[in-house]
Amino acid sequence: MKLTIVIWDTLYPTISSLARTSEFDTKVYSERELDTDRERLELLKEDLKASDVIVAHRTTHQFWDEIVPFISNLNDKRIICFGQDPSYWGLSTVDPAIVSKAYAYEQSGDHDNLENMFRFIENMFIDDTITYSEPKTIPWQGIVHPDDPKRIFTSSEEYLEWYGYNDRRLVALIVSRSSWISNQHPVEDELIRELESVGLGVLPIMTNSLHNEETGSINIAECIELHLIREGRPIVSALVKLVTFLIGKRPDLDHETSSRLTDELLASMNIPVFQPIISLESSLEEWETSDGITADIPWSVTMPEFEGAIEPLMLAATRSDSNDLYNRCSVPGRCRRIAERIRRRIDLAVKDNSEKRVVLILNNSPCASVEANIGSAAGLDSAASVVNILQGLHDAGYDVEVPESSEALTRLFMERKAYSEFRWTSKEMIRDSGGCIYMMPGERYEEYFSTLPEGVQKRMVRSWGEPPGEAMCIDGDLMITGLRFGNAIVMVQPKRGCMGAKCDGTACMILHDPECPPSHQYLATYQFIRDVFRADAIIHVGTHGTTEFLPGKAIGLSENCYPDITVRDMPVFYTYNTDNPPEGSVAKRRIYSTLIGHMQAPTAMGGLYGAYQRLDDIVNEYETSRFDPARAHALQHEILEVMEECGLDDVPADHDGDMDSIIARCHDMLSLMRNSRTETGLHTFGSELTFQQTVDLISSIMSRSGEPSLPQSVASAMGLDYPDLLSNRNVFDKDKGVTKGALAETVIKRCNIIIKLTLRGMDEEGILSSIGSNPIDGLDSYMDRIRDIATRMGDSDEIGSLINALNGGYTSAGPSGYISRGRDDVLPTGRNFYSLD
Repeated sequence: MKLTIVIWDTLYPTISSLARTSEFDTKVYSERELDTDRERLELLKEDLKASDVIVAHRTTHQFWDEIVPFISNLNDKRIICFGQDPSYWGLSTVDPAIVSKAYAYEQSGDHDNLENMFRFIENMFIDDTITYSEPKTIPWQGIVHPDDPKRIFTSSEEYLEWYGYNDRRLVALIVSRSSWISNQHPVEDELIRELESVGLGVLPIMTNSLHNEETGSINIAECIELHLIREGRPIVSALVKLVTFLIGKRPDLDHETSSRLTDELLASMNIPVFQPIISLESSLEEWETSDGITADIPWSVTMPEFEGAIEPLMLAATRSDSNDLYNRCSVPGRCRRIAERIRRRIDLAVKDNSEKRVVLILNNSPCASVEANIGSAAGLDSAASVVNILQGLHDAGYDVEVPESSEALTRLFMERKAYSEFRWTSKEMIRDSGGCIYMMPGERYEEYFSTLPEGVQKRMVRSWGEPPGEAMCIDGDLMITGLRFGNAIVMVQPKRGCMGAKCDGTACMILHDPECPPSHQYLATYQFIRDVFRADAIIHVGTHGTTEFLPGKAIGLSENCYPDITVRDMPVFYTYNTDNPPEGSVAKRRIYSTLIGHMQAPTAMGGLYGAYQRLDDIVNEYETSRFDPARAHALQHEILEVMEECGLDDVPADHDGDMDSIIARCHDMLSLMRNSRTETGLHTFGSELTFQQTVDLISSIMSRSGEPSLPQSVASAMGLDYPDLLSNRNVFDKDKGVTKGALAETVIKRCNIIIKLTLRGMDEEGILSSIGSNPIDGLDSYMDRIRDIATRMGDSDEIGSLINALNGGYTSAGPSGYISRGRDDVLPTGRNFYSLD
């Protein structure tokens, strides 16, 4: 008799092996191959038609949309169809008891159960003398270890007594139940061994990941609470997820609630959560020749980032080459790298702050003249931020010195020329001025260089010559520049793609080859940070640097990718502007950084001032004097003169032009100025907004959110249509004597008063009385929202978040985007932001 089986991927190897000794002529198909290989799907249809018995585990894979109606027409077949959704069982044509027992075998999933599933089906349909054992119950969750892979411990106490971990710091490893019980866990085994080899103890938790009241399966969060928390504290120092299911997902909770509860759980544990990548879509061979993973990104990278998971290093694939259907295998060397990175992060939790060493790296903008742009950063005063961070480190017990001011820090950089050679600064000048903090012997760098993959070495030699190269090299030794402040170094990032104290294109490698590798001195700088200064962590200050944009795979890097080569096992923390989600994600995914999102630059409505305000007054007077020709003529000359004073370039040279066009131009320009927001400064990391900056930011948020928005409701109370005012802002309102843009500005000013009075504690009645307004629809709700936004602003603790991360703690995840465009969910800042929701 012919049997066709469609089965879950993790069970494919075991089922295929058992099929060879079955009494059936058996064909086995993996669901993933059917979803991606049209030819295999057509072969499945032929086998289904030829089969006597069909066993199918139905899922949500797309190919089922085509196969369900096909199977439905095979009424003469003995069909056993099951799945998590009870409705899937409707395709079955045999006794439900048979389906139920087959499902029980399959759900238990180990070799013995699957072998007895075959024997049971053979007994039912071939020979009733064939014996079989009843399904053996296997726990849905428990603690496991490769030293005794069949044993499943029911408590961490029982496991640790058996394990004998000898006071090693523990790491919890979340592993897939289906992979473990089907004996498909070589990747987990290798990672456990590597973690143990770097001095860590491992507590592997096997889980089905899903909460199911009927079966007794619990989700990952419940496993964590059951096995890892004692007396309110975690017994482990880190959590490593090797499954892609969300930690707190439950069928009885909406996404918002489960996400909040997950964050509360992880924040209470305050340990880092790692999520290495096990590719389900690419084979190891395909990944090696690709530009990085693509189809795996949503499940393996994006979704874990919602939970604050970090460091998506490529760990393994579910098959070695395209001919394999399921054969989990690790990337050579990656288990070791991941284990080292986890240990380095855990070290931060146990090392005394007074002994920790950190390096703060500022951005380098050589093509904009490095001497004039020390540490340029989008929306951030980087020098003042460095001073704030050093002060925060000092207050937390770090043995660091703090510059008197940001000006003093910048002056010190300039005096010592503590940056790369460029234009007016030669490497000899840097050496003589004291900007070199370490002269790396060429031999030491060459020894390190020789450990790099052969292809990496060849590409670097092709671009930069034999080590140590010419860039920042004197007498065969490489200069490392920066400023030392006790156990902290502040440095400008090395130049990315050029060398020498000139900018004529001849020394600009990146101009001729955008994919050129970093220079020898670039790698030597990071070698110095790790191996000479022995930094415990890197803090990159400001958006953004160059390391995360070095050549290599986009996501899921290899040992040949320069970002991975550069940071190696060093923890990286990145103060990043929350308004830049895509590039922030690049930093998270390519240099494994934990982002500490910072507040965006303060903004305010532009408004009119000086000559522009006078021009507005005169233009408005002109509009109301059109029926007084003498006065209008006099005002025309005055308008043209003030326009010249304002620097407008379209004033007729002879002061004789189409006045209507000139007036329309003035209205348009003045309305644009008064109704546009403009940055009023830079944010300093860790600094709170002033009261006025808080009002301005809340005003921007309230203008962009809600239906209707606060300005719409305020305008309605004034008898105005706010969308009309914005759409026709350069139109002069004869009844009001001003443009509609000016009226829109008046509305915003009234909104700002409401915000100020709300923050000062005034009630609704007092506010309406103060602004002399008619009742405003929904004002109480707007006031609640204003207070909520202000509270979340106050909850921002950027320095505290950074210090906690440097202590080996967990950094909560949060969304990103422009706060001033209504994305107040970005607040509070100081979170490890993600790019998609």
